[in-house]
Amino acid sequence: MALLQSQQETIQLLTNEVARMAAVIEVLQARLNKNSSNSSKPPSSDGLKKTKSTRRPSGSKPGGQVGHHGSTLAKTATPDIIIKHPLPEQCDVCFA
Repeated sequence: MALLQSQQETIQLLTNEVARMAAVIEVLQARLNKNSSNSSKPPSSDGLKKTKSTRRPSGSKPGGQVGHHGSTLAKTATPDIIIKHPLPEQCDVCFA
């Protein structure tokens, strides 16, 4: 009779411990499942997962498109301003 009572007490203690551990596991799983898209955590805390781009391909090739006439700054023989940048007398790092 005493052995049966002892076993029942042990079973009850272990059942309570399993229930407590299950609650802790549930809390930890909920914490693991949070990321920057479903909580207030910053994106830097998401780890090394590759983020999915929201950009969609336009179908056109990269670079200048056919028919577009671009323009660049043209060289001139007589500039408005000439700024001379003198060479430093010594290096700021090694003082040579």
